[in-house]
Amino acid sequence: MRGQRVARLEEDLERLRADLRHAEEALVSLGSPGGAQQGRTDAVSAIAHARSRIELAAQVGGDSAQMLPEARRSLLEAERQLHGGRHQTASYFAARARRMAEAALRQPTLSRVP
Repeated sequence: MRGQRVARLEEDLERLRADLRHAEEALVSLGSPGGAQQGRTDAVSAIAHARSRIELAAQVGGDSAQMLPEARRSLLEAERQLHGGRHQTASYFAARARRMAEAALRQPTLSRVP
């Protein structure tokens, strides 16, 4: 019974990940090239912040490290979007990466439990 529930939850998770990928693809296709210098500055700042949070989460390690590969993929996508001139889309992916890293930092780990 528990195994069936886990399998169903894993299927739901894969479906939600696919939905997220489709939504992100739509966002990327809507992102306009160019944009104001302020948009680029905001995106660069968001990427730097995300990178610092990911590095911190990686240093903490433990169970939280499991969330970091996806955060790193989002950070790479943010950089790719920035280089393509899609600043708002870059900011979106950077914010997503930062949120994942911060969630990883909130994860309790055995090494942090007194």
